[in-house]
Amino acid sequence: PLCLKEGGVASPAVSTQSLSALGDLVAGNKEGQQKLGACIIAPKPGGPSVPALQAALRVALHSSEPSKRSAAEHVVQAFCQGNPEGQAVLASTLMPMPRGSTGMPSTFGGELAGALRSGPSGGAAALEVSCRAASVLQHLLAGNAAVKERLLQLPIELPPSPSVPSELLLQRCFRLLSLALQSKELSGHSSTLLLLRLLL
Repeated sequence: PLCLKEGGVASPAVSTQSLSALGDLVAGNKEGQQKLGACIIAPKPGGPSVPALQAALRVALHSSEPSKRSAAEHVVQAFCQGNPEGQAVLASTLMPMPRGSTGMPSTFGGELAGALRSGPSGGAAALEVSCRAASVLQHLLAGNAAVKERLLQLPIELPPSPSVPSELLLQRCFRLLSLALQSKELSGHSSTLLLLRLLL
């Protein structure tokens, strides 16, 4: 998709509209969802290639433009809508990483888990990114009981030793909700509602 390839379109408005159109094209379209799931692009000129959905995730988590973040999340949502196989594929990439690990994870799930891990200790900005990640996560779980049961019981990161208990993804979501409610920046924000929806 040209809206994600090599940095996307220069104009934020055009880029946002392109992402929204891409989501609309694949929503409920099995063939479109399969093609999007298989699409590989280079998000930055000369940079490494990644799946288009992973590039969309980066925009949804980190873009400075709220409308562009929303449009990128719409792409992920549209891929997951009525697509349990696609949800399962994305969910299978969400794996725990060693505590304190750094560096750019190499998968959709790795980047999503990294964003969820960063919130409790990274300040208000990292907490907001974690809440955005939780918003994306809900699309992987929506209408898919098997994926939801497995993911919410998944450790979010590996403990430093066997004697230290693992923190499950469900527990991390509770922590994020508690921190979001305490945060002046996020209290009453839609992020808290998304976290509540995720836990239901």
